[in-house]
Amino acid sequence: MNASIKSWAPRLAALTSVAAVLGCGGANAKYDANVQGTVTIDGELAPGGSVTFTPVENGPTGVGTIAADGSYSLRIGQGDVGSPDSSVIPAGEYVVTAMITGPSPKDATSSGGPPPAGPKLIADKYGSRATSDLKFEVKKGPNIIVLKLDGPWANPPAEEEDKGGDEVATLSTADEGTEEPTSADTADESNSAGAATETDGNSEAAAKAEIAPVEEAKP
Repeated sequence: MNASIKSWAPRLAALTSVAAVLGCGGANAKYDANVQGTVTIDGELAPGGSVTFTPVENGPTGVGTIAADGSYSLRIGQGDVGSPDSSVIPAGEYVVTAMITGPSPKDATSSGGPPPAGPKLIADKYGSRATSDLKFEVKKGPNIIVLKLDGPWANPPAEEEDKGGDEVATLSTADEGTEEPTSADTADESNSAGAATETDGNSEAAAKAEIAPVEEAKP
């Protein structure tokens, strides 16, 4: 009995490996397509980076490194160091994402690891499957797919509403310390002005009386 179990152990392990592969790639997946092409940014060839083709349905993901001349070729990792990556993928619909950055700034520093990445050369929408608008139908056999990407100018503008709200709040705060005069305050000011005018008139009359010449009494 034990001998029978031992003899079946290698077969069970092999079946488990096959099931795992089918579960990742889909039971009906056929690796019968390959993809290559070029990547442009605003009409210019991309200087480097990478592209990723993710199937809409379940299946393996293809990744391609962008060469200095803007070309790429998809490959699928086999998950085994001893096995070379495959250049064929299953036909079907794919969503494409990309990562392309410029050179690191000269003054950029890093502690230990690789140098920090440079500025992004493409729009942010290409960084996620949820926002990427690049969808392609990969057909059986060779596929030449040109990826035309937009530069950072295509990113949505910053929210202007928040800035406007901050301005309004600042103005409101500045105006809180200034109170508009009421009708009562205006009346008080008028009365005060009238009283001051009357006082000035009386003072002027008194001054004239004091400086009037005194007539001498005649004999």
